[in-house]
Amino acid sequence: MPRLASVGRGLFRGQSPRANLDQVARQHLLPLLVEALAFGKPVTREVIQRGRAWTVHAEPLLGPSGVVEAARGHYVAVGESPDPAPVVGAWSYDVAMLQPYWAPELFDVYGFPCPEGEGPLPAPDGFRLVKQGGWTRMRATLERMVTADPSELTTAVYRVTRQDTGRPQKLAMFSHVVRDEQGVPQTMRGITMRADDFDVEDDPGFAEQEFLSGVLRLTSDTLCVVDLGHGRFYTPNHPWSRLGIDMPLEARVADAVHPEDLASFEALLQDVLAGDGTPTSTVVRFRAFGPQCWTRLQATVLRIHPSGAGGHSLDHVLCRLAHAPD
Repeated sequence: MPRLASVGRGLFRGQSPRANLDQVARQHLLPLLVEALAFGKPVTREVIQRGRAWTVHAEPLLGPSGVVEAARGHYVAVGESPDPAPVVGAWSYDVAMLQPYWAPELFDVYGFPCPEGEGPLPAPDGFRLVKQGGWTRMRATLERMVTADPSELTTAVYRVTRQDTGRPQKLAMFSHVVRDEQGVPQTMRGITMRADDFDVEDDPGFAEQEFLSGVLRLTSDTLCVVDLGHGRFYTPNHPWSRLGIDMPLEARVADAVHPEDLASFEALLQDVLAGDGTPTSTVVRFRAFGPQCWTRLQATVLRIHPSGAGGHSLDHVLCRLAHAPD
């Protein structure tokens, strides 16, 4: 039986459709949704319920590889127009390769132009687009998704900035994990939908990060998060170019730091993560603009959430960057 994500402006988190739909939807719409999920094709029928004629419609939502991930549908009185369909797109995430893939509709959800090509479309890491300050909470959510039972539907409500307009928007994400025969997570799959008009608040933890976001924007220091688990820099509060950094697109530590400094910098990050919470500084060369150009910066790193957040152990640190003294 499918699990419910939303009805109208109401957000659900995997509850039973039968317990939350009205009689017309239970009797006529739900079977069409099941049919769309099973066969991957849209279906429309006219039905009679208590002497009134209804048009019932359901359509599948395809994932990046063409597999059906979800279905959406509606019913209206014959001759009437339905409300606008929810804006939603499907995605998958290769856990081993740390590579997200998006269906074409999801690019529009985030405000990205959809690249051309067939098959699964490699995509920007949508998790990294979470508004400044919310990444620590999102990382805990990702850990919860990866460790969830395959039958469990994991959800999160959060805010991102649209890439085409620069305006914030609220999104709701639904995910389940796919494991191999040994129980090792292989992929996460799910859908993400626009939720600005929904009667739902941000998940606890994301809303409280708005204060931290303001603090980071006001400080003149350049701050970012280093995610040791994924080996990436995240959420700088000022443009990288402010310090002359030519940050690679994926912001991987191994691509941004000089090869001769990489091992010692990564060792320092691990030491700080395992230490007593004392800020530690070192000089690191970062990729700069121009061929074979590097800029010397002083990096001061500090452990975040020494006891974890939300019951999870988070392997990332806060990093302050400044021009290195001569």
